[in-house]
Amino acid sequence: MSELSDKGIISNMLYQQSDEVRLWANVVGHEDFDPDALTPTACEDAVYVQPTRLTELRKLREQAKKGDEG
Repeated sequence: MSELSDKGIISNMLYQQSDEVRLWANVVGHEDFDPDALTPTACEDAVYVQPTRLTELRKLREQAKKGDEG
């Protein structure tokens, strides 16, 4: 999908939003994590996220992954 962003077909922010959703799907589908870490509101926000919210979601995902490793 970064090709679409690189070519200017979609914005970089839209690329980052969709990539974050993809990364969460990987965590949910392949990692053992606390299901309460991701709320329905957070899922909805991921689709319409603002730059600061995107950063918060990334940090939350990284914390969820670190919790699984510990």
